[in-house]
Amino acid sequence: MERRETAQVLAMLASAYPHIKITRETAEIYHDVLQDLEISQCVRASRGIVRVSQFFPSASEIRRAVLKEANLLSPLPIEAWAEIVKVTSSQGLQNSHEWSHATLAEAIKAIGWREICFAENQGVLRAHFLKLYESLATKNDQKILMSSHDRQLGQMTVMQIERADE
Repeated sequence: MERRETAQVLAMLASAYPHIKITRETAEIYHDVLQDLEISQCVRASRGIVRVSQFFPSASEIRRAVLKEANLLSPLPIEAWAEIVKVTSSQGLQNSHEWSHATLAEAIKAIGWREICFAENQGVLRAHFLKLYESLATKNDQKILMSSHDRQLGQMTVMQIERADE
C-alpha cells in the first residue's frame, strides 16, 4: 500500500471517528505497519472494525483483521477442537485429514492422533488440547503478524511462513 492509500484509509476512519485527530507521525506509523497489505484489504477490515468498535482502531488491530480475513491467523481454540471432534467421529483412526490450519496440525502432532482417538477422558484431553493450542496459536500468529514488508504476504500460506522460519 502506498502512502496516499494509507492516508485514504485513515481519512475514512477519521470520518467514522470524528473526535480523532491524525498527526503526520501517526500516519507514518500506520503506513509502516500496513504498507505490505493491499488497500482493499485494509478498507474492508476497517469497515468491519467501524461496525463493531466504538474506538479508533490501532494499526495492529487493522493488520490483525486483514490477516484473520485472509485465514492466515489461527482459528479460535474452540473452533479447532470442534474440527477434531468432527474428524474423529467421521474418520476415526485414519489420519489422512488435511487440517484447516497449520497450528491445528501442529497441536495434533504434539499430542498424537492415536492418543486423541483413544483418550478415555475427553474432558481432560480437551483441556490439554485447548491449553497447548492456545500457546501454539499465540506463537504462530505472532510470527505472521510480525512478517511485515513482505509484498507477497497475502499469497503466502501459513506453512510457507513456518518453513521460512526454520
